Amino acid sequence: MKILLVDGIKSKSSMVNLGLGFLAQYIRRKFPVTIISLAYHDPENIVDASKNFDVIGFSCITEQYKDCLAVARKLKEKCPSKPIVFGGVHPTATYKTIIFKPEIDYICIGEGEVSIMKLLQYFDGSLNISEVPGLAYIDSNGELSVNAPVFIDNLDEIGMPSWDLLERDVTSDTRNVLTARGCPYRCTYCYNSTLRKMSHFTYRRRGVESVIEECKLLKCEGTKYISFSDDLFLTDRDWISKFAGMYNQEIDISFGCASRPEMVLRRIDSLCELQAAGLKDVWIGIESGNEKIRKEILNRKMSNDEILKAFQTIRGLGLQSKSFNIVGIPTESIREIIDTFKINLKAKPDKTSYYTLMPYPGTKIWDIVHEMKLLVQIPDKDGYFDDKSNIQAGAAPAPGVLNTGPLNRYHIVSFRYLWYLFFYRSKWYRLDVHLKYISSFIFWFAKGLVEQVRSPIFKS
Repeated sequence: MKILLVDGIKSKSSMVNLGLGFLAQYIRRKFPVTIISLAYHDPENIVDASKNFDVIGFSCITEQYKDCLAVARKLKEKCPSKPIVFGGVHPTATYKTIIFKPEIDYICIGEGEVSIMKLLQYFDGSLNISEVPGLAYIDSNGELSVNAPVFIDNLDEIGMPSWDLLERDVTSDTRNVLTARGCPYRCTYCYNSTLRKMSHFTYRRRGVESVIEECKLLKCEGTKYISFSDDLFLTDRDWISKFAGMYNQEIDISFGCASRPEMVLRRIDSLCELQAAGLKDVWIGIESGNEKIRKEILNRKMSNDEILKAFQTIRGLGLQSKSFNIVGIPTESIREIIDTFKINLKAKPDKTSYYTLMPYPGTKIWDIVHEMKLLVQIPDKDGYFDDKSNIQAGAAPAPGVLNTGPLNRYHIVSFRYLWYLFFYRSKWYRLDVHLKYISSFIFWFAKGLVEQVRSPIFKS
């Protein structure tokens, strides 16, 4: 029984789908596994490759769902009897509707290691389908049937990701490592809040020894920088202390990690230990500079004062900082967007990221934008949006999928260009770029004003 796992990401990167890496590591103990990525193979190549496998699995987030579905459709046309399994955060959130797609036979809900292993055992006749946890499927009566998911408490039982199977940009000397699953917080826009609705889903962390062994492997491959992909790296003081000591002795290459403002202020000692071990960068989500928006809409309780002190602390330690920011949040006005500009100017991060809000199915923010009727582009019944607001790789951003109430989507995209003007300092010396940002801001903001006159979106 051979399984092909298809990674839905389409952009080539040094950052890999670690979830698939862990999944492959777990099931390869009993079944042969291959991973193939849409970033490196066109759909026809994947369809041709699938002829040598018994089961095909797809891993996708919301933005990747349609591409994966299109490949699955071609697979079904050529091999209608071959089982196709979908997994990942988008299928987990939307399984009640997408399971009725003719291209999809099974959906793994939540984490896939145990589900896929048991499903393969069902295919080889050693289990009944009712014994496969975390599985959604259509039963013999044509009805949706769902088996409750299970989660592996001890992540070391899985092992480190199968790096030998993961396709990636081999020219880069940066790699990502994941030490934990879940997050103890409940930000309304994050998929972790969706997973936390499931019974027994909790924050769990790998043992320090397992993480160090993975870092050793990557160092031997020539990695010069490790990006720790945990949503919150500084959660456990004892774990951090042990990790810092071992990393300093056995790895000794630069790395970066994410945290929250209040966690930085409570873990200054941990930051110092990590800095001695090679920490260079700390990434913090500001998201919005307006406390009311942040607390009431995003469920992020930190104060502006805590944010500013956190960046000051990072800077005082000699570390590099990066802020993450969101625009297009429900109820957000020009004043609130300017608050986000102002707090970044005060915090003085070395780098910034700026994203337009994407409401993902299953999250609290998804419910909020529906209740407020802010969506411009109505998602299809699969929960899919054609989001053009967060285009990467240098392409020009376009209007997103929702209004905020006071502002429409054209206003929202205009502020991205204003952000470029304020915070992409490396390009300030280029007059042509400077003028492009100004003209683009004026164009989109004016378009927003015209749209607001034609169809007012907020009436007080």
